[in-house]
Amino acid sequence: MSQEKIQTLADFWPLAGFLFDGATPDPKAREKWLDAEHRHGLVQAREALAHLDPFVPDRIELALREVIESRGGKPKDVFQPIRVALAGTTVSPGIFESLAVLGRIEALHRIDAALAST
Repeated sequence: MSQEKIQTLADFWPLAGFLFDGATPDPKAREKWLDAEHRHGLVQAREALAHLDPFVPDRIELALREVIESRGGKPKDVFQPIRVALAGTTVSPGIFESLAVLGRIEALHRIDAALAST
């Protein structure tokens, strides 16, 4: 999943622990990526993911890239708010794989929690 970001087993937990323990909030990441400017993209991403079936990385990627295209924005403006909602930080394994591992219910729950706290 995140072979390029993990050099040793000790690197695993800081990068992927959020998959098991929940998000570890980073106030600076929240301030930058869950602001009013990025909130609308997060809402659109949530809507695109809500009924996606099957909830697998390639389908997730396609759905999120359609959100980016419809917004006329950059991938980071959609991916980073999702990453912060899921992990609490701007660093995580691949966003599509992370969403798939969490599953639709947990991913949407975390996105909803991030939206509710902004």
